[in-house]
Amino acid sequence: MYYTPTILQILDAHRSRTMPLAIIIGMSTVAGIYIAINVAYFVVLDVDTMKTSTAVASTFAEQKMGNFKYAIPFLVSILLIGSLNSTLFAASRYLFAAARQGHLPTSISCANPETDSPRVALFINVILAITMSFTGDPDQLISYVGFAQWTQRAVTMLVLLWIRYKQIPVDPEKLRMPIIMPILFFLTCASLALVTIVENISIAAVGMGVILGGFTVYFLFVFNRSLPSVECYRKYSSIINNSTTIWAQVVFNVMPCPKPQNESEFTQEYHDEKIVGAPLRVKIKNLFRRNLRKVVPAKHQDPPPDYDHVTLANGKSVDGNKREH
Repeated sequence: MYYTPTILQILDAHRSRTMPLAIIIGMSTVAGIYIAINVAYFVVLDVDTMKTSTAVASTFAEQKMGNFKYAIPFLVSILLIGSLNSTLFAASRYLFAAARQGHLPTSISCANPETDSPRVALFINVILAITMSFTGDPDQLISYVGFAQWTQRAVTMLVLLWIRYKQIPVDPEKLRMPIIMPILFFLTCASLALVTIVENISIAAVGMGVILGGFTVYFLFVFNRSLPSVECYRKYSSIINNSTTIWAQVVFNVMPCPKPQNESEFTQEYHDEKIVGAPLRVKIKNLFRRNLRKVVPAKHQDPPPDYDHVTLANGKSVDGNKREH
């Protein structure tokens, strides 16, 4: 999504009021449109026609819209492009956030300093999607991923409810929604996951296997008491991580986006940032540069490091030579 600086300032100043309203109004509007469309289908088409139709919208258009039926495939393609855009926007940032936490290579946490776009994460997400599209039946792949996705969302809502119940401190910038909303969403996600288990246990088994595979990779390569506790593994993984980070900087014109040493410190810096009239992106970029100085060795801080060439991985320029000041 792209906003003008004015809209960014409004969202930044009134997000506690604007975001809940946007979510409620947007979801209500979309839900109303979906209900109206499905009611129209049931009014016009009989049950047998809907069961045998491979594209209900096209069948509906053929019976009631005349020549406009030829525009339906074009409209569907526009909807698919919008869905693809939102999926790429969200999924790439999952990879980006995981890399910032240290669960994935540092190169995936690289973002362009001017646009804040996680280009490496986007590239990897696209490559994974293209590769998976050639590995089997698309309908089965969608079913596998769908079950894993709804299960993951249900667990996420459980964690959120646990945080609310225990009153665990979180980011002051949080948006607090009525408790009924995460409860309803949890019930919806759990119901969809249970329906998959009841209808086709094999799909649920594969989806759960994907989730367990993620746990296996985490405990093997990330958990401190497993491979990261071995000196040889730490040495060579660091070399590979540094090399891929430098390569990503050169190819994608990006910089590693470091995780603040203390999340509350990052939040406090955000509150202390006094740039009157500046868009949110400018504030975030300033925090990005400030946190970069904390990670780069001290000898690179006076004068300030060249942010276009230095890598956080090892304090080297992109050509591999030590920087001198």
